[in-house]
Amino acid sequence: MKKIFTFLLIAALTALSASAVTVRLDIDDIDRVEVLINDEQDVPGLKSGYNEIDVDPGTAVYIVARTGCSLLSVAETNGDYKYDMQIHAEDGRQFSIINVYSDYGDTYVIKSASQADTRTAQCTIKVDDPAKVKVVNPADESTVELTAGDNTYKFDPATESTLTIKPTGRPLYSVTVNGSEAAFNGYAYNVTLTDGCTVDILANFPDKDCPVKFVLSGDQADLFIRTVDVDGRAVADFMSDSFTVKAGSELSISAHTDEWQVTECTVNGVSATFSNPFNVFVTEATTIAISVSKYATFPMTINVDDPARIHAYRGYSYNNDEIALNAGANRVDITRNTPIVSFVPADGCYIKSLEVDGYEYADDELRVAPVMVGSLTDNSVITVTTGVIDRNMDATISVEPSLAGQVTLIRSDHSSVTLDGETTAFHFYEGDNPFTLELAAASDDIVVTVDGSAIAPVYPSSPKYSLTLANGSVVRVGSSDYSSIRLPEADIDAPARIYNLQGMPVDHSVTLPSGLYIVNGKKILVR
Repeated sequence: MKKIFTFLLIAALTALSASAVTVRLDIDDIDRVEVLINDEQDVPGLKSGYNEIDVDPGTAVYIVARTGCSLLSVAETNGDYKYDMQIHAEDGRQFSIINVYSDYGDTYVIKSASQADTRTAQCTIKVDDPAKVKVVNPADESTVELTAGDNTYKFDPATESTLTIKPTGRPLYSVTVNGSEAAFNGYAYNVTLTDGCTVDILANFPDKDCPVKFVLSGDQADLFIRTVDVDGRAVADFMSDSFTVKAGSELSISAHTDEWQVTECTVNGVSATFSNPFNVFVTEATTIAISVSKYATFPMTINVDDPARIHAYRGYSYNNDEIALNAGANRVDITRNTPIVSFVPADGCYIKSLEVDGYEYADDELRVAPVMVGSLTDNSVITVTTGVIDRNMDATISVEPSLAGQVTLIRSDHSSVTLDGETTAFHFYEGDNPFTLELAAASDDIVVTVDGSAIAPVYPSSPKYSLTLANGSVVRVGSSDYSSIRLPEADIDAPARIYNLQGMPVDHSVTLPSGLYIVNGKKILVR
């Protein structure tokens, strides 16, 4: 009996939770408010006064102020119980969210107002360049549209007595309220409005020259700064006593932070954290003081066969601290904080071998640049041999037309083979192996073959395949029927014009090596 009662209770609760829930809304003026289900579906047929709507449990009912109106309050009530719901603001609209799970008999009382009635105060906003400033009303997160010159702005003194003023790019020259400077928090100005006040926004800086002085101290500090740019343009006289920039300019300092550490940095006496690059907006006479100490270094040797084929960098290649190399042994100093040398082959070249203190890098470790050699120590020895890329082997890839644009063939150095049409002939060299063939999406219906043999993906359900090609290899990608179609084999005794894939005639009076050829205008495979 107890089990039957428990079962009936669970069934009743389940039925109750699955049934519709009634939401009761008491709306003061339906012309000022709209009601949405899950912020999407408008609820029709509502009126000013009392309304009931049925919704599924878990529904979010949005109470939204219409354009030109404001939500004053949304209160959940039940007898003597009252709870004021939160009113949110986003993209110029106010709304409150009622999340409905059960029906407790609550009624939501909604009060609203026309902004024309509530915005009884006004102020003047002056701006010289409205494109450089964004003014936001925090009450509804709406943007205040401005034109150059004087703008009349009306606001509700009870709920809209602040404005947020933000630069859209560079800092603003000044923001004042009734002539007094407004406080800047590093991101925006938050100004308090009073009826009749004047907010004056000057985005543009006056046309004046500001002296900029660098004070560098420490180990070989005069070599610390690499470059200085003003508004994106490099300048050469930044250490001169007569160096000036226009007020409102951006100064960008790039430095050798891989060789020096900054022990102290100040701008006009105010401590700053030096980053690389270090940016300063100049608004007045400016003194930038930087103290540095040089990182300790250790000696090592780089042996290289042909320096024209390789670039070597201290640390990471993107820092562009290139090491000048000569053929043979090169004694170089490396900083202890970054005991790394990075190698990047010159265009058209590759790293054939690389050995560090007896450890020889594997071929696959040398294919993708930069090749970084780390954990170097005193008197480490790196030996690099290089080669010139000669893509003197040929292969062909055929892709079923239905897969056009969905197949990518990538060399071992991560560069791509350009696929053109259904069949593409291309050149390669042994260092391009293994190739990676990647499909737009994995599919059990697609077969990849190399020289007639099916290739499995790198792991089950992967869209990637690893291919090692030989001279004359044929790759086919498509359905099983498409991939099983083989090119005809050449009859080398037949009288015909035979060309290689470069269009050069081939002497077929001797046995042709395996590969692809053009015979009487058709691709022919010779095994």
